[in-house]
Amino acid sequence: MKMLKKKFKRSIEELKSVFRFIDDFTQKHEIRKSVVQDVSLAVEEIFTNMVKYNPDGPSEVEMGLTIENNAIRIEMTDREVDPFDITKAEVYDLNRSVEDRPIGRLGIYFVKNVMDQLKYDHQNEQTVITMIKNLGETNV
Repeated sequence: MKMLKKKFKRSIEELKSVFRFIDDFTQKHEIRKSVVQDVSLAVEEIFTNMVKYNPDGPSEVEMGLTIENNAIRIEMTDREVDPFDITKAEVYDLNRSVEDRPIGRLGIYFVKNVMDQLKYDHQNEQTVITMIKNLGETNV
């Protein structure tokens, strides 16, 4: 199946458009609500981080969605950005007291826990984060 792609302005206000893009795609493919919620949570975190940590980036954030091998695949691309491999970020320890926890990274913890696969690629100042969520035996 061909990947459906769309570019979004580098702004938190664009999250409404991002969610609409996800909803339109998942409704068309009859993806069950629990999967859509996990995908939306993960995309929100990654998109927000791309905006927050590269606010003056000259390009838009691109997102691609496809269904393959009974899973939804999400690719998020950010250009002209420094490398930061979220797959190697410190695992968030919820057992530590709030005072002993590092600031941030809770979102990455959620992404790693709600998605079935998380991949990172950075080449030529371009980061691509790929997230895969299995659909289970049935989409609906």
